[in-house]
Amino acid sequence: MTNGPTQTVRVSPGATGALQTTGFVNAGRIVADGVLYLQTTTFTNGPTGVLRGNNAIVTTPVLANQGTIAPGTSPGALSIFGNVTNSATAVFEAEIGGTVSGTSFDRLSVTGSFARGGALKPVLINGYRPLPSDSFLVLSATSLTGAWANVTDGKVTFEHGTFDVIETATTVTLTNFTKNAAYTAYDTWMDGFSTLTGASREPSADPDGDGLTNVEEFGFGTNPAVPNGMPATLRGYIHATTGHYRVEFPHRKQPPGAPFLIYELQFSSDLAQWEVHSAAAVAIAGIDSLFELLTFEDTLAPPLNRRRFARLHIRLAV
Repeated sequence: MTNGPTQTVRVSPGATGALQTTGFVNAGRIVADGVLYLQTTTFTNGPTGVLRGNNAIVTTPVLANQGTIAPGTSPGALSIFGNVTNSATAVFEAEIGGTVSGTSFDRLSVTGSFARGGALKPVLINGYRPLPSDSFLVLSATSLTGAWANVTDGKVTFEHGTFDVIETATTVTLTNFTKNAAYTAYDTWMDGFSTLTGASREPSADPDGDGLTNVEEFGFGTNPAVPNGMPATLRGYIHATTGHYRVEFPHRKQPPGAPFLIYELQFSSDLAQWEVHSAAAVAIAGIDSLFELLTFEDTLAPPLNRRRFARLHIRLAV
């Protein structure tokens, strides 16, 4: 029996669900906010499968995890009654948005053995940035074996920086958070907007509703708390001499060889197929101490460029 990639098995809070079959593969989502009993000869969480929830999964056989185990429903605590193995494709995802176990950061409790494998994936949420002294016990089991593929010298590197990974025979704890250069620059800029708190500080958020995400506002130098739309210096035009399509936009200055922002310019003739523009800027003009105006020229020559489109992606260099 298979739970398909687009399907969800959900047990509501206070409810109990049971599944009895000769074999079960989860390729979709299982959300155990109540207690889910699985009585099967084999239980595999496939590569696309996700196990979530704030209660418990009781499994008779070993849970063979090839996909993602992500306790809670952003965040929370999940218990697995049984033994767990993890393949090379497995992910244990722990959301961290504060210092309260099971409430503001994820906790997985396993009553049997837990064989580590695949990736340990911390995820910081709601604008939260831990202090180096903060610690998060994200996993406990009767016994721990194996190793995470992405933990090197007792550290795990993830989107926001690094954690020290403290492992005992029965627990995994994350501590000593160190922020990377990209989030150091971004958070320093975001600290200048005191009205933005929690999730509204996240790079993908758009708290002023002007169509620009926070990271795009960071890249352009606009105000994320005031709906001001696209900067006036962002424009596209046909160059009078070359006939080529040009795009110019404000670009935040960055340390040579250590960018904290990535600007990806793309061109298209049909809005379906997009080509990443890799050529250097044809012009650079100073704006102020923080920004410069970059001009890029499309490589497609007239008359092939009569119908041409451009788009710009901005993201943190993580």
